[in-house]
Amino acid sequence: MTPIIALLNKVIAAVGKVITVLFVWLPDTPFQYELDLESSFISYINYVIPVSDFVLHMSLFVSAVAMYYVVRIALRWVKAIE
Repeated sequence: MTPIIALLNKVIAAVGKVITVLFVWLPDTPFQYELDLESSFISYINYVIPVSDFVLHMSLFVSAVAMYYVVRIALRWVKAIE
């Protein structure tokens, strides 16, 4: 029974190393671009409320929803969903 457990431990360690290598290739964060909202008025508002971050995250959310609808329409054309 011990050789089987040792083999399973080696397989799990190998899978863990493969997953680690794959995650090393990924960027730290997918949100590495910044909006250019540089004006004196916006900078004063950004001090209290992070408007530029709100705009950034809202644009990402809207693009994700738009992609959902594009894929949904494409699947309806193919008749994969109803």
